[in-house]
Formats: sequence, C-alpha cells, structure tokens
Amino acid sequence: MKTAQQGHAYSSRTRTYAALFLVWVALVLLFSDRGRIEGDGIPRWEALDTLLTTGRLTADKYSIAQPLMAAPLYWAGDLHARTLGSTPEEREHIIRHWVQRFNKLMAFFLVLWLYLLLRRAAGWSPGPSLLAAGFFLFGSLLIPHARDFYSECLWTLLSVVSLTLFCSRHDTPSARPDIRMATALFLCTLLTIPLNPLLLPVWGMLVAGVSIPRFLDATAGSVRERFVRVMKPDVLLTGIAACAGAGLTLLENRIRRGAPLDFGYPGEGFSAPFREGFIGQLGSPTRGVIFFIPVFFCGFILYGRYRDRLSPTLRRLTGVSLLFCIFLVPAYSKWHAWHGAWYWGPRFLLPLSVFGTLYFVLLVRMAWPAGGAWARAGLIALVACSYMIYKAGVGIGHEPLMECLQQYPDSDFCYWQWRFLPQAAWFNLHDLEKMLTHRSTAVEAVSAVLLILLLRYGPEDAGETTPPTPLH
Repeated sequence: MKTAQQGHAYSSRTRTYAALFLVWVALVLLFSDRGRIEGDGIPRWEALDTLLTTGRLTADKYSIAQPLMAAPLYWAGDLHARTLGSTPEEREHIIRHWVQRFNKLMAFFLVLWLYLLLRRAAGWSPGPSLLAAGFFLFGSLLIPHARDFYSECLWTLLSVVSLTLFCSRHDTPSARPDIRMATALFLCTLLTIPLNPLLLPVWGMLVAGVSIPRFLDATAGSVRERFVRVMKPDVLLTGIAACAGAGLTLLENRIRRGAPLDFGYPGEGFSAPFREGFIGQLGSPTRGVIFFIPVFFCGFILYGRYRDRLSPTLRRLTGVSLLFCIFLVPAYSKWHAWHGAWYWGPRFLLPLSVFGTLYFVLLVRMAWPAGGAWARAGLIALVACSYMIYKAGVGIGHEPLMECLQQYPDSDFCYWQWRFLPQAAWFNLHDLEKMLTHRSTAVEAVSAVLLILLLRYGPEDAGETTPPTPLH
C-alpha cells in the first residue's frame, strides 16, 4: 500500500507525464505541415478580416461562427505584428500565419478528447492511452484535414463533444443534473447547426433513433406517461439546442444576406442522384469510407461482440455515434458536391474517422489478448493501411487527381477512377519519393523516439488500468 508521500510523488509524476503528452501532441501538429488558407478557406479568412478590421459582415455563404472562433488567433497575430513594428503587408502575412493554424488547435482538442475519454470512461492507464493518441495522429484523416481553414474540424469537434456529453449524463452519481455538462451539451449542439446546417436533420434523426426504442421499451403506463419517461434531459437538451441552432442560422442568413432562407448557395443544391452519392461516399475510389476510413467498420464488431465489456458511457457512445455517422452519410448523398469537390478524401465524413479511431483502439484492447493469429494479423493490417492513407493525405493529397478534375470540371467521372485510390501512391515511385521527403516523415521519426521515451519513463503502473470514472 502506498504511503501519502509515495501517492503524492506518483500524482506529481502523472501530471508531469500528462503535460509532456500535451507538448508532444502540440509539436506533432505544429510541425506536421505549414497550414494554409486556400479554396473555401479564403472567404472565411476575408469574413474574419473584414469583421475585425471594418466591423462589417460579408455576404459569403459560410457561417461567421468559425471565423469568430478564430478571432483570438487573429488578435494574437495582430499583437505579434505590432510588437515587431511590421508594415501593413507584413502584418497581414503574420496574422494569416496565426489564423491558418486554427484547425491544428481543433485537432489538438480532438486528440485530448480521445485521451481523456480512454483515461476516464475506459479506465486506461497513461501508456495505452498515449499509444491510442499516436494512432489517432498517424492513422486517421485528422492531420490531412487540419491543414486548411475549413469548418469540418470545428463542427466535428463540437459534434464529438456533444455526443460524448449526451452519453455521459447517466454517469452523474447524484439525482441533480450537472449544470456544467448540460450547458456544454446545449452550446456544442447549438453551434454545430450554423457551422453545418445539414446536421439539423442528422441531430433530428439521432434524437428519434434514441427516443423510439425508449418509448417502445416503456411498456407500462399510458402513452402520455411513456412519452414523459422518454423525454429525458439528454433528448430534450439536444433537440432544443438543435432547434435553437436552426433559429440562429436563419437569423444569420437574414442579417448577412437579407432573407432567412438565403443560405448563399445560388445554383447549388441537393441535385445529385441519391444512389450515386450514397454509394460514392461508401465505395468511391477517391472518397469512399471503405478505402479512406476502414477502421470505422470496427464499430459494428465492437458493438456487436464486445459491448457488454465496455463501460456504460463507452457502450452508449459506441451505439449513438454509430447512429450519428450512419445518418450523416445519407444526409450528404443528394448534395451536388457529395464528394467534397477539389479536396482530398471524404471531406464531410471526418467524424467517421474520429469515431473509427475510438472503435479500433477499443477493439484492439478487447480482441487482441484472446484473438487468434488471423484476428491479430487483421488488426495489424488495419494499422498499416491506416498509416498508408494518412501518409498519402499529408504527402500527396489530391495532386494525382488534379489533372483529371481540370479536364472534367463539371463531371463526377474522376471520383470513380481506381488509379486515384489513396493506397495507389505507395506503388508510384514519384509519389513515394514525395511522401518520404515530405516534412511529415521527419516529424514521424522524431515523434516515434519521443513516444518511446514517454512510454519508457512514464508512471510506474503504466500497464495497469484504473476503474472508469464519471465524465464531469
């Protein structure tokens, strides 16, 4: 049994370990690439710059919510420029340099979410949690998609936090609701709608998908009594927040573009054949979940075979997040640009990669000890495949696709060409050379050394697990 002095020393060492872990994640994200403001990021940058410089709102089609959240980076860049006594041209360059790191910050919070979830809800020790975070960084779409000043990383982070809080409320030991958790759930859900109005039907279907089974299970009592039992705080908060977010979106449309239903997308809409968009998001060689996020399908195995071994929060989160992701795919299927246009990978399906990482690391923890040779080989193959996809994203991106897109700009032809699979870059000498000489290779090498040191000199009981604790 540890003495009080030994417990204090261990607690101090654990905090130091956590601080070093955060520094490691920050360095990986900071040096993985330079970040950029291009494509759809340009009007977002202009909206932020115009608002903070002149106080006016632009009328572009993207919500002002993300630029507003990037305002602290804008002010930090402005302070940096003033400290250096920069010219107006230099000032703009410095501020852009700060703002284009915005999604790296969102990626940092997503990694922190995974680490804390495994530590608290799963009861994992620091060592395995650190390994899971490493797989998240180098085996998902996170770093390739955090490069641009787009909104997907932000609404993915808010959605992930909302779903986690939605599934964690039952962990509250007292009968009284946790006001902080309820407020965070409400605000995170609300803000996802202006950032991505297409999430409104997704949240609606999710609330229905959770409520209907509860209603059917509540067999005793009148219909009214059963309805009251179904309408628990998690469902009510999420539903009200989504409706409030829709109202906020309509208000922004009215202020910026003159009409509540003017979303700023003239000539764009839900004109794609549903079947093509749905199948394309699942099996297109350049966008399909099967080829870009294979770990997502681990969620079905995890929930089907191992859900009874998961903590209550993780069991609920696995089921609810699978529903959320399943609803997200058809929501985008009729969008004319279901493929995300000139972008690498399934741009709109980043949540599937985030939750796919969670499913995979939990499945490894459950299946590896008792799994046979074939099961372990399959898990190792998924690790290798996930790294290959990540590496193609950071080192090559959609460059092999560009020539085809320029030749067929108004056609979906290019998105169905097998030669543009992410894994194909590894069998092309030119692309392989570009990947190996990309700055991310040096980052990976240094990160691996630091990871080994963190695992080697971590807390003494790094191999032990601790009981799951409520998420407050």
